[in-house]
Amino acid sequence: MTREIKRIKLFVKSDIQSKNIATMLRDELIKNNFFIVDNDFELGIAIGGDGTYLKMVHESDFNNEIYYAGINTGTLGFLSTINPKFINEFINSINNNSFKIYKVIYLSTDVITSNNEYHFLSLNEIVVRKSDLNVLRFNIEINNNLLEYTKADGLIISTPTGSTAYNLSLNGAIIDNTLNAISIMPIAPVRNKTNNSLLNPLIMNGKTAIKLIFNKDDITLIYDGKMKCINNVLQVETKAIKTINCLMTNDYDFIKLINDKIIN
Repeated sequence: MTREIKRIKLFVKSDIQSKNIATMLRDELIKNNFFIVDNDFELGIAIGGDGTYLKMVHESDFNNEIYYAGINTGTLGFLSTINPKFINEFINSINNNSFKIYKVIYLSTDVITSNNEYHFLSLNEIVVRKSDLNVLRFNIEINNNLLEYTKADGLIISTPTGSTAYNLSLNGAIIDNTLNAISIMPIAPVRNKTNNSLLNPLIMNGKTAIKLIFNKDDITLIYDGKMKCINNVLQVETKAIKTINCLMTNDYDFIKLINDKIIN
């Protein structure tokens, strides 16, 4: 049973097109007896591209008690899938409670250094690189079992949602965004007689605990496009244990989306 939606918050990209679409959307929502608010909302709507959608989710602290939707005024729009031409149809779907809700996993990452701990949340991915961009040497453990000793430029751990982002540009696997899965993708791994790093993505159950073991390395952690440089890192542990609720119209289809956005 879906919740009744009456209170809506708009997250708008700063360009003129997005602002104009937001104004039109706001007017139509008010005409249909919705309330545009800043707090205590049931639905957040991003008007922009996928970056705006990510910003919305982060600013609302990955709240799994609300719904998230996106109207695409950007380029690809894997998260913001609603075409501005169909705003009225979108509003009707909310009025009639005729939409799909996908529970989409996100990553929880803990970084332990020799004297501190950090915590990060990400909907798309985390990327681990050495701060000086040299080759990074580390162990990968899966559920406390050693997978491999790795030498590579870095590593991407992505959700199905993030599989079509940076992960895809490195020929990583595209994962249906309704699956509970995590992709582990090396960045330029070293492979020779003395080092047999994995060359391909490894897809694991979303409940898997992925641990990277370092030797007091200075790393750069990139999470959903945000960057954090951290010194003397001993361990990075990532897992996907919670979900957010993404609202899609009834005509949403993941395969059609791939065809529209990537193939054609």
